[in-house]
Amino acid sequence: MGQGRLEVCDSGDRPFIREFSANPPLNANLEIVDATGHVLGDEPLERPLAKIEKTSLPPDKQAFFVTVDYSIGMGSYAGLTTMFVRVANGHLEWVTATNPSTGKREAIHLPKTLKTDWRFSDAGRSEILAVYCRPDFDNEANFTIRYVRYQRDDRKGWLVYERAEKGIWESDEPFPPRTKFP
Repeated sequence: MGQGRLEVCDSGDRPFIREFSANPPLNANLEIVDATGHVLGDEPLERPLAKIEKTSLPPDKQAFFVTVDYSIGMGSYAGLTTMFVRVANGHLEWVTATNPSTGKREAIHLPKTLKTDWRFSDAGRSEILAVYCRPDFDNEANFTIRYVRYQRDDRKGWLVYERAEKGIWESDEPFPPRTKFP
């Protein structure tokens, strides 16, 4: 990471605007340190605003939510995105899920925006439900809702299942019922 130049529009000559333009915030960096403060590993994040919270996420008794703010001040697809990280053998490891149909593994990223939301199901922290509403560019002026379910399997790890249907959903509506998810 490094510093870049940021131009800020302002009608006045304010010192804090000049300072912010000359020294914009750096992106956040997630670090794991040992008891002596020695950095064992780090993971640069893509934005300056992020927070970390301790949690338990099966099978790990200790894992962390890392929430990065991707907001851009407008639009309905950018916002807070939560990822899960755990410490394994002294290193940071992003929690991933495997799609059983394709075998593809990817990190679990869970946005909260005007057209996206997620939550743990009533089954507890071993099942996560996420809903995404996106434009369907193949059908002009239509939208598709994707229902995604992450399920923890003791033998296979996290698995991801997904189904889609035409429709529109926004976060000011009730979260879809569990029966909508695969």
